Amino acid sequence: MSKVTPLYKLLNSSLVKHGMFHEKLSIDESIVLYFGRHAAKMFLKGKPIRFGYKVWMLCGNDGYPYHMTIYQGKEIHAPKVQLSTRVIRSMVDIIQETSNTTRHTLYFDNFFNSYDLLVMLSELKMRAIGTIRPYRSNGADAVMLPDKDLMKQKRGAFDFRSDGNIYIAKWHDNSIVRIASNFMTHSPLRNTQ
Repeated sequence: MSKVTPLYKLLNSSLVKHGMFHEKLSIDESIVLYFGRHAAKMFLKGKPIRFGYKVWMLCGNDGYPYHMTIYQGKEIHAPKVQLSTRVIRSMVDIIQETSNTTRHTLYFDNFFNSYDLLVMLSELKMRAIGTIRPYRSNGADAVMLPDKDLMKQKRGAFDFRSDGNIYIAKWHDNSIVRIASNFMTHSPLRNTQ
Protein backbone atom coordinates (compact mmCIF):
# COMPACT_ATOMS: atom_id res chain seq x y z
CA MET A 1 0.00 0.00 0.00
CA SER A 2 2.91 2.35 0.62
CA LYS A 3 3.47 2.68 -3.14
CA VAL A 4 -0.10 3.64 -4.07
CA THR A 5 -1.07 5.68 -0.99
CA PRO A 6 0.80 8.83 -2.17
CA LEU A 7 -0.91 8.48 -5.55
CA TYR A 8 -4.33 8.29 -3.89
CA LYS A 9 -3.55 11.33 -1.71
CA LEU A 10 -2.55 13.33 -4.81
CA LEU A 11 -5.63 12.12 -6.68
CA ASN A 12 -7.95 12.97 -3.77
CA SER A 13 -6.56 16.50 -3.47
CA SER A 14 -6.99 17.00 -7.23
CA LEU A 15 -10.59 15.74 -7.21
CA VAL A 16 -11.76 18.34 -4.67
CA LYS A 17 -9.48 21.18 -5.75
CA HIS A 18 -12.37 23.29 -7.04
CA GLY A 19 -14.95 22.18 -4.45
CA MET A 20 -17.88 19.80 -4.43
CA PHE A 21 -20.41 20.79 -7.07
CA HIS A 22 -22.97 18.05 -6.51
CA GLU A 23 -25.64 18.41 -3.86
CA LYS A 24 -26.41 14.69 -3.87
CA LEU A 25 -23.47 12.57 -2.71
CA SER A 26 -23.22 8.81 -2.43
CA ILE A 27 -20.95 6.88 -0.09
CA ASP A 28 -20.32 3.25 -0.98
CA GLU A 29 -17.69 0.61 -1.55
CA SER A 30 -15.97 -0.16 -4.82
CA ILE A 31 -13.62 -2.96 -5.81
CA VAL A 32 -10.39 -2.45 -7.74
CA LEU A 33 -9.73 -5.68 -9.63
CA TYR A 34 -6.55 -7.46 -8.48
CA PHE A 35 -5.56 -11.12 -8.75
CA GLY A 36 -2.08 -10.96 -7.18
CA ARG A 37 -1.17 -11.67 -3.59
CA HIS A 38 -1.52 -9.00 -0.95
CA ALA A 39 -2.81 -8.88 2.62
CA ALA A 40 -5.38 -6.17 1.78
CA LYS A 41 -6.90 -8.13 -1.12
CA MET A 42 -10.53 -9.02 -0.50
CA PHE A 43 -12.88 -11.71 -1.77
CA LEU A 44 -16.51 -10.61 -2.05
CA LYS A 45 -18.88 -13.44 -2.89
CA GLY A 46 -21.75 -12.52 -5.18
CA LYS A 47 -20.15 -9.35 -6.58
CA PRO A 48 -19.32 -8.82 -10.28
CA ILE A 49 -15.67 -8.21 -9.36
CA ARG A 50 -14.92 -10.73 -6.64
CA PHE A 51 -11.18 -10.27 -6.08
CA GLY A 52 -9.39 -7.02 -5.41
CA TYR A 53 -8.97 -4.06 -3.13
CA LYS A 54 -11.97 -2.54 -1.40
CA VAL A 55 -12.10 1.23 -1.78
CA TRP A 56 -14.52 3.51 0.10
CA MET A 57 -15.85 6.10 -2.36
CA LEU A 58 -17.52 9.49 -2.00
CA CYS A 59 -19.15 10.30 -5.34
CA GLY A 60 -21.53 12.79 -6.90
CA ASN A 61 -24.86 11.68 -8.32
CA ASP A 62 -23.31 11.28 -11.80
CA GLY A 63 -20.52 9.04 -10.48
CA TYR A 64 -17.80 11.71 -10.26
CA PRO A 65 -15.47 10.64 -7.41
CA TYR A 66 -14.57 13.23 -4.78
CA HIS A 67 -12.64 11.02 -2.38
CA MET A 68 -11.31 7.45 -2.26
CA THR A 69 -9.91 5.56 0.71
CA ILE A 70 -8.37 2.10 0.37
CA TYR A 71 -9.62 -0.33 3.01
CA GLN A 72 -6.56 -2.07 4.45
CA GLY A 73 -8.26 -4.47 6.82
CA LYS A 74 -9.14 -4.38 10.47
CA GLU A 75 -7.44 -1.62 12.44
CA ILE A 76 -5.47 -2.79 15.46
CA HIS A 77 -6.26 0.19 17.69
CA ALA A 78 -9.64 1.07 16.22
CA PRO A 79 -12.10 3.02 18.37
CA LYS A 80 -15.21 1.21 19.64
CA VAL A 81 -17.25 2.71 16.79
CA GLN A 82 -18.51 0.51 13.94
CA LEU A 83 -16.46 0.49 10.73
CA SER A 84 -19.42 1.81 8.75
CA THR A 85 -19.81 4.80 11.07
CA ARG A 86 -16.06 5.54 10.91
CA VAL A 87 -16.17 5.50 7.09
CA ILE A 88 -19.16 7.87 6.96
CA ARG A 89 -17.61 10.15 9.58
CA SER A 90 -14.33 10.41 7.64
CA MET A 91 -16.22 11.20 4.42
CA VAL A 92 -18.32 13.85 6.22
CA ASP A 93 -15.08 15.41 7.48
CA ILE A 94 -13.85 15.59 3.86
CA ILE A 95 -17.12 17.26 2.82
CA GLN A 96 -16.87 19.81 5.62
CA GLU A 97 -13.23 20.60 4.81
CA THR A 98 -13.79 21.11 1.08
CA SER A 99 -17.30 22.55 0.94
CA ASN A 100 -18.49 25.66 2.74
CA THR A 101 -22.13 24.68 2.63
CA THR A 102 -24.50 22.23 4.31
CA ARG A 103 -26.67 21.77 1.22
CA HIS A 104 -25.35 18.26 0.55
CA THR A 105 -27.53 15.17 0.90
CA LEU A 106 -25.86 11.83 1.60
CA TYR A 107 -27.13 8.54 0.18
CA PHE A 108 -25.86 5.16 1.37
CA ASP A 109 -26.95 1.54 1.69
CA ASN A 110 -27.77 -0.70 4.64
CA PHE A 111 -24.11 -1.55 5.31
CA PHE A 112 -23.63 2.01 6.56
CA ASN A 113 -27.03 3.21 7.76
CA SER A 114 -28.15 3.10 11.39
CA TYR A 115 -30.35 5.14 13.69
CA ASP A 116 -27.36 6.42 15.68
CA LEU A 117 -25.54 7.47 12.50
CA LEU A 118 -28.56 9.48 11.33
CA VAL A 119 -28.75 11.22 14.72
CA MET A 120 -25.05 12.09 14.49
CA LEU A 121 -25.48 13.45 10.95
CA SER A 122 -28.50 15.51 12.07
CA GLU A 123 -26.35 17.13 14.73
CA LEU A 124 -23.82 17.99 12.01
CA LYS A 125 -26.64 19.47 9.84
CA MET A 126 -26.09 16.82 7.15
CA ARG A 127 -29.14 15.36 5.40
CA ALA A 128 -28.97 11.60 4.86
CA ILE A 129 -31.13 8.77 3.59
CA GLY A 130 -30.58 5.08 2.91
CA THR A 131 -31.82 1.56 3.30
CA ILE A 132 -31.47 0.17 6.81
CA ARG A 133 -31.23 -3.24 8.47
CA PRO A 134 -33.99 -4.10 10.99
CA TYR A 135 -31.64 -4.48 13.97
CA ARG A 136 -30.15 -1.00 13.40
CA SER A 137 -33.47 0.86 13.59
CA ASN A 138 -33.37 1.51 17.36
CA GLY A 139 -36.43 -0.66 17.99
CA ALA A 140 -38.65 1.02 15.38
CA ASP A 141 -38.97 -2.23 13.44
CA ALA A 142 -40.42 -3.97 16.51
CA VAL A 143 -43.36 -1.55 16.79
CA MET A 144 -44.16 -1.51 13.06
CA LEU A 145 -46.38 -4.01 11.27
CA PRO A 146 -44.66 -7.45 11.17
CA ASP A 147 -43.12 -8.46 7.84
CA LYS A 148 -45.51 -11.42 7.39
CA ASP A 149 -48.58 -9.19 7.80
CA LEU A 150 -47.16 -6.54 5.46
CA MET A 151 -46.44 -9.19 2.79
CA LYS A 152 -50.11 -10.28 2.91
CA GLN A 153 -51.19 -6.78 1.87
CA LYS A 154 -51.04 -5.60 -1.72
CA ARG A 155 -47.76 -4.42 -3.17
CA GLY A 156 -46.98 -0.85 -2.13
CA ALA A 157 -48.40 -1.17 1.40
CA PHE A 158 -46.17 0.48 3.99
CA ASP A 159 -45.75 1.31 7.65
CA PHE A 160 -43.57 3.97 9.26
CA ARG A 161 -42.37 5.44 12.54
CA SER A 162 -40.82 8.79 13.35
CA ASP A 163 -39.52 10.35 16.53
CA GLY A 164 -39.62 13.85 15.06
CA ASN A 165 -35.99 13.65 13.99
CA ILE A 166 -35.47 10.27 12.31
CA TYR A 167 -38.04 8.73 9.95
CA ILE A 168 -38.04 4.96 9.35
CA ALA A 169 -40.38 3.22 6.91
CA LYS A 170 -40.81 -0.23 5.45
CA TRP A 171 -42.92 -1.23 2.50
CA HIS A 172 -43.95 -4.27 0.52
CA ASP A 173 -42.17 -4.48 -2.83
CA ASN A 174 -40.79 -7.79 -4.16
CA SER A 175 -39.67 -8.20 -0.56
CA ILE A 176 -39.74 -5.93 2.49
CA VAL A 177 -37.68 -2.77 1.95
CA ARG A 178 -36.66 -0.55 4.88
CA ILE A 179 -35.48 3.02 4.57
CA ALA A 180 -34.39 5.61 7.13
CA SER A 181 -33.81 9.34 6.81
CA ASN A 182 -33.15 12.38 8.93
CA PHE A 183 -34.92 14.81 6.58
CA MET A 184 -37.64 13.04 4.53
CA THR A 185 -41.05 11.49 5.15
CA HIS A 186 -43.49 9.52 3.01
CA SER A 187 -45.48 12.61 1.95
CA PRO A 188 -46.52 13.33 -0.75
CA LEU A 189 -47.54 9.80 -1.67
CA ARG A 190 -47.86 8.89 -5.37
CA ASN A 191 -48.25 5.78 -7.50
CA THR A 192 -45.82 5.17 -10.36
CA GLN A 193 -45.68 2.65 -13.15
